[in-house]
Amino acid sequence: MRSLAIGAAALIVVAIILIVMARVASRRGNRVSVRGTAGGAIVAVVFAIMLTVAALLISNLFKDGIVKPSSPDKSPAQSAQNMQQSVEEAGIYCESGWSELSSQGYPGVTDVEICLKPRIAYVTFDNEFAADMYRAPLRYKIIEMFDEQANSTISKGDWRLLSGKKWSVFSYRTIIDKLQKQWGGTVEKIG
Repeated sequence: MRSLAIGAAALIVVAIILIVMARVASRRGNRVSVRGTAGGAIVAVVFAIMLTVAALLISNLFKDGIVKPSSPDKSPAQSAQNMQQSVEEAGIYCESGWSELSSQGYPGVTDVEICLKPRIAYVTFDNEFAADMYRAPLRYKIIEMFDEQANSTISKGDWRLLSGKKWSVFSYRTIIDKLQKQWGGTVEKIG
C-alpha cells in the first residue's frame, strides 16, 4: 500500500511539472507543445487518483495485508487419532469423548471432530484450497452444534479459531493458546 501512495505522490509531482511546462509553452505560443504537456498532466492526475483509490481500497479491505507471513505448521493433521492424541499431549482431555460429524457435502474435508467437555472442535482438509473455501462455513456449523448440544450460547465465551494450512481448531482462548504453542498456525477471534 505504501508503494501505491508513493506512486500517486510521484504522479502528482509529474503532473505539476507538466502543468508548469504547458504554461511556459503557452507563453511562447507553441500550441502543439501546450496540448501534449497538458494532456500528459491530465493523464498523470488520473493515474494518481486511481492509485490513491486503490491504496485506500486495499488498506480498508485487507487490514492485515494482502501477503500474510507464513507460520509454522506442526499439527498432526494426517489422522483423527493423531489430532486427538496431540490435543491430549497439550494437556487438554476430552471428558465427553470425541464425536465425528458428517463431512458429506463438503468435498475436500477429511475429518470433523467435536468434544463437548471442554468445548473443542477441529476440521482437517485434503488440501489448502478446500481449507480456504470451507473454513468459514464449517466455523458457523460448529458454533451451531455447540449451541444446540450444550444449551448455551457461544457469545458467553472467549472463542478463537486456530488455523493451519490444512486444518482448523475451534475452542476457548486458553485451549487455543496451548495448541498454538504446540502446532503453530494463526489465531482469529470469534464473536
